[in-house]
Amino acid sequence: MLFADGRRLPQDPALGIRCIVDVVARVLSPAINDPTSAVEGLDALETVLVRLGHRQLDGSAILDEEGMVRLVVPLPGWNELVELALTEVRWYGADTPQVARRLTALLDHLGEVLPPERQAALARQREALERSLQRIYAAPDDLRFAMTADPIGIGGVSSTAQARAHLGESEQSRP
Repeated sequence: MLFADGRRLPQDPALGIRCIVDVVARVLSPAINDPTSAVEGLDALETVLVRLGHRQLDGSAILDEEGMVRLVVPLPGWNELVELALTEVRWYGADTPQVARRLTALLDHLGEVLPPERQAALARQREALERSLQRIYAAPDDLRFAMTADPIGIGGVSSTAQARAHLGESEQSRP
C-alpha cells in the first residue's frame, strides 16, 4: 500500500502508526467527539504494536532490480514507535473514560505478550497515563473507573468481571 512517494508500510511502520493516530486525534476533537471510533483506532494500534514488538527494528533496505542493497533507511526504534502510537492519544483522550480504559487494557496486553526488552517504553506510557488520569479525575470513584482496564472501553470483560466480584461480595454480606 503506497501512501506517498517512496513511503510504504512494510518499510516504514511509523507511517501506518501516524495515519491511525491522526484519525484517532480527529475523532477525539471537540468538533467530532467520537470515543468509540477512538477505541477502534486503539484496537488497530494494539495490533500494530504487538507485531512490531516481536520484530527486529533497525532499518529498512532499498534494493535495486538485481536485489542488491542500495540504501539503508534508519527507522524509529521501539521507544519512538510506542511514543508515536500512544502519546497523542493519551493527550487527547485521557479525559474520556472509554479511551482511558482502552489505553490501560492495551498497555496491560502489550505487557503480557511482549518480551522484557520492550517493557520500559510501556512502563513509561503507563506512568504518564496514570499521572494524566490523576490530574483529570478528582473523585476517587471516577479515577478508579477511568483506570480500569477494559478492552472495549466501557462494558468489556474487565468491567463484567468486576461487577460479578462486586455482586458476589454483596450476596455474601446479606443476612
